[in-house]
This record gives sequence, structure tokens and C-alpha cells, in this order.
Amino acid sequence: MIKFTLLSIKNFLSFGADPTILSLDRPGTTLIIGQDLDNVANGIGANGVGKTVIINALAYGVYDKPVSNISKDNLVNNINKSHMEVIVEFQKDGNIYRIKRVRKSKNYAAGNFVELFENDVDITPDSVVNTNKLIEKIIGLPYELFVRIVVFSATHTPFLDLPIRSQSGANQTDIIEELFDLKTLSEKSETLTEQRKEVEVELKQQKDRIAILEQELERHNKQLESAKQRVIQYDQTTATEIEQLRKKLDRIQTIDVEGQQDLHEELLENIVTLGEAENELKTQLEELKDATSDLKKAEKELAHLEDEKCPYCKQKYADTGKKIKETKKVISDSTSASERLNKLVSKTEVLVEDGRVDQKELEGQIVIQKDELDVLEERKSEYERRLAELESNVNPYHEPLEELEEVDLETIDYDKINTLTERVEHMKFLYKLLTKKDSFVRKVLLNKNLPFLNQRLQKYLTNLGLLHQVEFTHEMTANITQFGRQMDFGNLSAGQRARVNIALSFAFRDVLQNLHERINICMLDEVLDVGLDGPGVTAAARMLKRKAREEKLSLYIISHRDEIDSAFDYTMTVQLNSGFSTILKEK
Repeated sequence: MIKFTLLSIKNFLSFGADPTILSLDRPGTTLIIGQDLDNVANGIGANGVGKTVIINALAYGVYDKPVSNISKDNLVNNINKSHMEVIVEFQKDGNIYRIKRVRKSKNYAAGNFVELFENDVDITPDSVVNTNKLIEKIIGLPYELFVRIVVFSATHTPFLDLPIRSQSGANQTDIIEELFDLKTLSEKSETLTEQRKEVEVELKQQKDRIAILEQELERHNKQLESAKQRVIQYDQTTATEIEQLRKKLDRIQTIDVEGQQDLHEELLENIVTLGEAENELKTQLEELKDATSDLKKAEKELAHLEDEKCPYCKQKYADTGKKIKETKKVISDSTSASERLNKLVSKTEVLVEDGRVDQKELEGQIVIQKDELDVLEERKSEYERRLAELESNVNPYHEPLEELEEVDLETIDYDKINTLTERVEHMKFLYKLLTKKDSFVRKVLLNKNLPFLNQRLQKYLTNLGLLHQVEFTHEMTANITQFGRQMDFGNLSAGQRARVNIALSFAFRDVLQNLHERINICMLDEVLDVGLDGPGVTAAARMLKRKAREEKLSLYIISHRDEIDSAFDYTMTVQLNSGFSTILKEK
């Protein structure tokens, strides 16, 4: 149970500088807060003496916000105008908490501040906003529920007049979600979001780490593959060169070096002989040509001489006989020379042709050129040395390959990434369950609590004498009917609306206390004064007394209705004197 005590009300609204203390804990009793009759006699009337100040002080002390629509600075007593102080103490779970709120204080540099103590230990956070959040978390009850089930004012907007949903300000859906602890789902979703962010950060770190390992593995594999290719390339190149060297050596082994040398020498001799024969044939052909030319010239001269004419000028030649004799001798000599040269040419041509045939045959028998033949032994030795070297060589790329193969890289384990990914997906799924309006989790909570709310609501409506049926649907909206006819809240009369408001307040209270904790007090500010007729007030008073007794509840009622002057267990009197309110007496 949460028990509240007002330890101090100073310079708050109509209260003065002397601290007022109210324990507020009167289990099982009802107490009506009234005004001093002297106030009425002096013309002050029943209003404005400070009765509602008690409710405002409690709400402000706990939530930094009064029930009435008053700005914080205007909460300060307008006569003293400084050092407003409200101290509220409450007990919960065996711990005692004390909240102190001060405004326009001359004793503190800050002027306005709040302090929060737990068992006399200061636990005040770093700001008013965070302090207010902590107080609400400790109590477990938001302001909108507090002012509807703990301190209930007739001036407060009725629940059913609030919008069903709204982006800002109070609305029915948010209050029902708070009541049914559906807001806890939102809080859990926020916590889940933070946790998911942490997991996603860890997942990203793991992915980055895996990416680095994958890059390292890829780089290593490329180096390994390159090293293997170098080994293979070296082996293939060496094997090819060895095969070529062996083929060259085999070819050298098949060559008759001495025979090839003889052939080259014979070819050389043949070339020389052939050259000499060709030169001789050329000379003979030139001589034959000259002899033939001389013969033809002499024969022509002879023909002219026989006609006794000069072969050149065609004139009669005087010494014809002598010249004919000389010409005939030239013809005889030229003929003999030609015959002789023809025989020589024929013979030489045979020698040349035979020489050429022999040269061709020799060239066909030669398988290696003379210059190669000269260095053949040297090449053979070189080939044998190179072959022995290659056959004895060890592949120089084997060792780097073995070193690479021995490198022990960290094993890439994807299990953690998979686990974290599954956690993120699971968290996303849970987030949807916690936040979606139609999720089965929310439906389960509604199905669990809606029947209880509707049952308690109908019970209070019956106690208050209202024949209408009011129940909440799974869409968290109120459905009002009378004899099967659908109605809006606005269709109800003022008295009917007042009964619904009272019934809703206590039905909400029952749900809250069923789900969370009991609260020792309930304060109603003129709730019985608005809309209710005499029988309605009487029925409400009976219900309130019964509820206080059954639940050991401290129930405070502010009312001006004469019908209930003596209906409750105690009366608290508030007096206004010289602008200051004082709790005068209790009886």
C-alpha cells in the first residue's frame, strides 16, 4: 500500500507561512471537508476558503502539477509572495520517500528546486524533469490516472469527454493503456529498442571483424594460389627445357661428325673445282665466240675478194690474189680453233654439270652447317651441363609455398553473427508484439482486465441507481446502451453523466489496485455537487462509506450539499482569516 502524508504546506495558494501537516491516513473512514460557519456569517460564503488547496498541494507535491489549472508561479501565496513550500511523504514497499518542492525561496540561490529522499538519503536526479520521472516511476501511477482515481475534481474534464486518441494531451486510449499496464509494454519496447541497438552495435562490430578476417583470408588465399602457380610454372618451364635439351643431345648423338666434316670438305673441294670449271667454260665460250666471229668475218671478206672488190669500200681491189690467200688462211685457222673450242666447251660443260650434280648430292647429305659443326662439341658440353643443373635443381618456390601453407589464420566463425542476427530479428518481432495495437499480447492483457473493469463499473452504476449499461470494448472505447439502444455520453443528462463519472473513477481505481498496489486515500472535490439530485447524493454517500469501510480507505469529500452534512464519519473545517486558510478543527 502507498500511504501519503502532507508534511508541510507553506505559502501555497491561500495557506500562510505556518506549516500545515496532514497525515491523510484514516483507514476505513469518510471525512467531509467543510468551511467554518463564521466564514458564512461574515459573508465569505462556502467557496474560496481553501478546501481545494489540500488536493492541489498533494498533486503538486507529487507531480509538480496541481489539479486546478494554475501556473506554478501563481501557486505562491499572493500575500507573502515568496518561499512557497510543499513537502509530501509517502510510504511504499517498506521505504519512506520525501518530496520537497520550493518556489521563490530567498534562502536558496536557485529560488525554485525539488528534493527527493529515500529513507533520509538524497536520491535527487540532476534535473526537475528527471526527478519528476523518478517519482512517477516509484509511485507507478501517471498524473492523469492520479487525478481521476486518487484526487478527483468535478472541474476536471470527464474521462468520456476526452478524445479517444490524441497526439498530445490527455486521451482515453492512453489512460486505459496506463490503467491496464499497456504502457509498460511501451516502456518495455523502449527498453527493447535500446537493447536492440546494443545488439546491433555488437552485430556490426562482429560483421566488421568478420569482414577483416574474410579480407585477410582472401588475401592469403590469393598469395597461396599465386605461390602454387609459381611452383607449377617453374616445374613446367624446367620440364620443358629439360625435354628440349634431351632432344638436342639426342640429335647430336645421331650426327656423324667425322662424316659430316668429310662431306663439308668434299663439298668445299667440289665447289672449288666447279668454280674453276665454270670459269674455264666461260673463258672457252668467249674464245669460241671470238673464233666464230673471226670465221664469219673472214668468209665475208673472201666473198668480196673473189669478186675483186674491196670488202670495205666495194672498189676494185688490185692485189686480190694475195689477199684471198691470207683470208683463206684466217678461215682455216678460225675453223680449226672453233672445232677445237667446241670440243673443249662440250667437255667442260659436262664437268660443270657433273660438278653441280655432285654439289647438290653433297648438300643433301649434309645435316648440319659447317659453323654449327665447328661448335657442336662445345654445345654438347653446354647442353649436358645445363641438363645436369636443371635435374639437380630444387624448385625455389616450394619453401615460400610451404610457409604460406603453415600460416595459421583465425577460423571465421559465423555462429555468433547468426546468433546476433537471430536476436535482432527476434527483438524486432517482440517490438511489434509490444507496440502494435492488434498484437495478441495486448489482446491477452485486455481480455484479462476488461471483464473486471466492466463488472466493477456496472456494479457502481447499479449502486448509484443508473440503469444504463456502460462497458469498454476491445478497441478500448466505451459503449453506452439503454434497453439495447446505443447512446453517446453526450446523450446523458447531467445527473447520469455525474453517476457515470463517479462509477468510472472507482472502477478505474479497482482495476489499478487489482493490478498494482492499493493507495490509502481518495479525495473527491465537489464531485457530489455537480448534476446529482438528492437521492443521487444519498446513494453516492452510502456507496462511499461502504467502500471506505470495506477497503479501509481514507476518503475525503469536499461538498456543499446539505443532505450529507452528517452522512460521514468526520468533518474537517477550513477557516479563511485575513486572506490565509487554516485547518481549524476536526471532529
